[in-house]
Amino acid sequence: MNLQQSINELNRSRRHIIAGFAVAALLGLSALAFFLFNFLSGPTSVDSAADVYSQFARTRIFMVLIPIGLIICMIYAGLSYVKFKTIYKEILIRKPLADNFDNLQYEWANGFSMDTIKSIFPYTAPPQNYNCSEDLIKASYNGIPFEMSDVMVYFNAAGNNKYFLGRMMIIDLPDKLTNSVQIFSKTFTKNYNIPFMSDIEMDSVEFNREFLSKAGEPHDTFYLLTPHMMEHIQKLSMRFEGIAIHAFGNKIAFALRKGNTNSFDLKKWYKKISYQEELYNVYNEIEDIKSIISTICNLGSNPNNSQGNLMPGSFRISYRH
Repeated sequence: MNLQQSINELNRSRRHIIAGFAVAALLGLSALAFFLFNFLSGPTSVDSAADVYSQFARTRIFMVLIPIGLIICMIYAGLSYVKFKTIYKEILIRKPLADNFDNLQYEWANGFSMDTIKSIFPYTAPPQNYNCSEDLIKASYNGIPFEMSDVMVYFNAAGNNKYFLGRMMIIDLPDKLTNSVQIFSKTFTKNYNIPFMSDIEMDSVEFNREFLSKAGEPHDTFYLLTPHMMEHIQKLSMRFEGIAIHAFGNKIAFALRKGNTNSFDLKKWYKKISYQEELYNVYNEIEDIKSIISTICNLGSNPNNSQGNLMPGSFRISYRH
């Protein structure tokens, strides 16, 4: 299947999804109208026993056919969605990622586990929660390994209130070591009382107004948050609703809240898919990843830190399948 055939198949699958849900909605409205007409009006005194029995028989048939029709429509739409998503991820996402990053492993149906999220941001994860995560990317850029996933975390198992929707990204920095340092934009979180960590005031008044910085050792914060780094964090925060950063050991993690959209998914279902438009959106997401990694790569090494004086442990990374 060539590129144009893939785009045509995507649009065909998209129409099938819409048609499946549209027919299901019509069946649901028809069922509602039928029951309102037949049951709210009720039998009249002049109705014969045969009329009542005939109405009851039609109702039973209708009550059987409507659920069957709804199930068929939902299965049809669901299978069309699976086909659509598989083609979309493989054609419009995997290839641009492979063209821009080395050692790519892309598992679009998998993502970070809740244990991973809690190990990165233990004081922001709610005690009762549900994690939905996908678009797991493992790759390297300019020799820097990283992992990234779209993440959605709910306040409780019922999923009534979204807590976080965006992407989480973990970068390996083998030559840069630091004790735990956490930075939160004040649009991301409230002031957390994190044990063994103190609020750190940076030299930049503007940065302190926008971000909350915490660390066990102040010098770790000043090593990480160079003026160059703070400038790039401020620019990055302008593209997201809220950001959180945690550096620990030889890893640095980002949580980037991004409204109600996922990173590598179709933005407008109701529109015919344009390859150039979708590719433009995908490359914008890729440039965000490159920008974050490039910013981190500009950090200098820390001659005062060594493996011996680091806090024990780092992020525990596991995956949701």
